[in-house]
Amino acid sequence: PHHANEYHHPSTTMNVLTASFRRGFVGGVGYLPKPQITRKIKLFAATRALILLVSCPAAVPFYCPQIFVGHKKQEYSSGIKHANAAADENIPASQPFNEKNSEGSYNEWIEKSQSKRAEAHNERLGLDADATRLTLTAEPPAFESDTIFKKTVEDYATQLTTAASPDVDRITSMTSEAGMFMPCMVGQLEGQFLKMFVQTAKSKTVLDIGTFTGYSALSFAEGLPADGNVLTIENDEKTAAVAKRCFDASAQASKIDLRVGSAPAIMEELGSSGRKFDIVFIDADKDNYATYYKLAMDGGLLADDGCILADNSLCALVYEEGDIRRQRLHEFNMMVANDDRVEQTVLTVREGITVIRKKL
Repeated sequence: PHHANEYHHPSTTMNVLTASFRRGFVGGVGYLPKPQITRKIKLFAATRALILLVSCPAAVPFYCPQIFVGHKKQEYSSGIKHANAAADENIPASQPFNEKNSEGSYNEWIEKSQSKRAEAHNERLGLDADATRLTLTAEPPAFESDTIFKKTVEDYATQLTTAASPDVDRITSMTSEAGMFMPCMVGQLEGQFLKMFVQTAKSKTVLDIGTFTGYSALSFAEGLPADGNVLTIENDEKTAAVAKRCFDASAQASKIDLRVGSAPAIMEELGSSGRKFDIVFIDADKDNYATYYKLAMDGGLLADDGCILADNSLCALVYEEGDIRRQRLHEFNMMVANDDRVEQTVLTVREGITVIRKKL
């Protein structure tokens, strides 16, 4: 017996009252002709509903919703409606239900609550014919801020992104201990993006131009299969020494080939030897992006189905006006946009990542 105030869950009644019926009546359907199977299943469903109506009427909407076809959720009692909505939305039944979130269809919610945001999206969708849009010229447009991301957005996105591995975290601490410029590292958000990018693309070979202390190279290596390889190039010997210590201390050491020297010269050697890469990541000196792009595309380094990732491409906006690197990045962006051999998209991740691949 149950206490008068104790909640009697309908599934208990169903288990007790229909157990023998379920075993004895449905158990043998595999031996019956198809028409008889259909009749048995229909009869079982009807009997199930009848048991529920007698033992626990309030549970019928949960277990036999077909009986209520044509009835709206609002026509149930308040308690049933809230419990049903909580189940639908995976909200704990004990949590107060927000009526505003439950009423109306998704389209009605869009019209009621989201229309005010529509104007901000018209430009990106090409729907606002009267909007004053940028006219791209030989010089980058003026931009008032020195960053493209907002603090709360960046913090929110980073906290919801998979944390860096201990090996990658070691790079952060060792870079700090060496007194090097920390913002040169791609960081957790972009590092995880690079790792997942190679995994999704099923890449096996990466050319990383601009090692710094190794954050991007190690992120790539963690995403590659056991037989994958990252060839990373760093021009500065002191910086390369820090990167090498980080690589040697990691579980990915065997996947990483660190080369020290002039990136254009090393890339020419690689091209001459017939090396090809699934991904070419450009993140070195900004005034030479066009050179690295041409060596990848024209020097045969990029695999036919590979892609180029150009980091910091939106620094063409955020660098100070008059900085030659700002101008060179803009020229690079325009060159890629006007290259009929490729298609590309500019992502607003961190300071911009341009994803480029040859047209199929």
